[in-house]
Order: sequence, then structure tokens, then C-alpha cells
Amino acid sequence: MSQKGLTSAAKGELVFTSFLFLAGVIILADTFVLPEPTVEAFVSPKFVAYAVGIALTALSLFQIFQVLKGNLGKPEGIEGGEISKEANWVALGVAIGALAFYAIFVQILGFIVSASVLFAGIALALGAKNKVRVVIIAVVLSSILYFSFTMGLQLPLPAGFEFIPGLEPVEQEW
Repeated sequence: MSQKGLTSAAKGELVFTSFLFLAGVIILADTFVLPEPTVEAFVSPKFVAYAVGIALTALSLFQIFQVLKGNLGKPEGIEGGEISKEANWVALGVAIGALAFYAIFVQILGFIVSASVLFAGIALALGAKNKVRVVIIAVVLSSILYFSFTMGLQLPLPAGFEFIPGLEPVEQEW
């Protein structure tokens, strides 16, 4: 498709996708110059950064080619060209509250509790209906993330509840 033939929607998608491509390249460049960890581990902390950088770069390139071929994204929930005039301030407040709760309480209550509140709050702000299911999924997801990072990658996350006598963190030699 020629430059003259691009619609404003296509130009918008190209600009957005180009920023994603640039972000992927920056992630890869920053990861490349990171020093190698001195601790010998099964999976290097650089692995995840490389995976994210490669995925972001490759998928954004794929999307750029799709937009240039004329395959544009279709908006969900509203008809094309229809603009929602009402802002959902309650949802925004819930999302900001969940983020603030995480930032304030992650060191006190730990990652699992704080991330569960964050995940559930964001899901509810985005319109999730079944609150019990959302809370269960949030707790399971934050637990999986916590143990994946602390046990698998050996990157410590705050356990929390250190204000309770007897629950102080134990230093481990890996």
C-alpha cells in the first residue's frame, strides 16, 4: 500500500506499532549490555528480558506488515467512529486505588497479598462480573508469580508480615 493510500486509522496503528517496535529494540539493547550475574543459575535473569524484547519486536514487525497490507484492527464494543462521551470515573478510581494499595503495602503485606489486590482491582475495574472467581484467579496468579520468581529465578520478592514476631525473613544461601 502506498503512503497516499493510508487512512488515518492505518497511520495511527503504524505509529502505535512503531513505538512497540522501538520499545522491543530498546529492551534488547539494554539487556545486551547488562552485566552477567555472578551467581550460576539454571535460567539467567536476562532470559526473560530477551524473550520479551524478541517477542515485542517480532510481533510489532508482523503487525506493521499487516497494517501495510490493509488488515486493520477492529474496535471492540463500539461501532467504528462512535465515541463514548461518558468517562467511567469509578473504574478509574478502583484501578488507581489498586495500584496505590500495591505500592504502599507490598513491603508490609508481601507480594502475594498486594498483587492479589492489584490483579483483582484491575480486573474488576475492567468489568469482570464474577467477583469470587476474580479473587481466586488473582490469588492463584500472584502465588504462581511469587514462587516462580523466588524459587525458580531466585529473585526475591517481599514475603511480607515481618511485623509479626517469628515471621522475619530467613537468609538462605543458594
